[in-house]
Amino acid sequence: MKNPKQQIKKAKTMIKKLASIEGVKESHFGTTAEFFDDDSNGIWFKAYFNPFVEAEISNLLDDCGWFIEPYDSGTLHAYRD
Repeated sequence: MKNPKQQIKKAKTMIKKLASIEGVKESHFGTTAEFFDDDSNGIWFKAYFNPFVEAEISNLLDDCGWFIEPYDSGTLHAYRD
């Protein structure tokens, strides 16, 4: 694991940070706690993004110590490294 520029530990805080990307809104994401109805600390992608925006999201997540993982063929989640 590389040393992230900024450690963000909470999913809701990371979602707010992601919303700083142009064209991205907080409502495009939920928490995995909402998805699974449990106390997990991940991010659930509720929207699809064009490849350029998705690359920005991926880079920001990586910079903050998170990674994207497919849940199934149409659902992405992100978790802390």
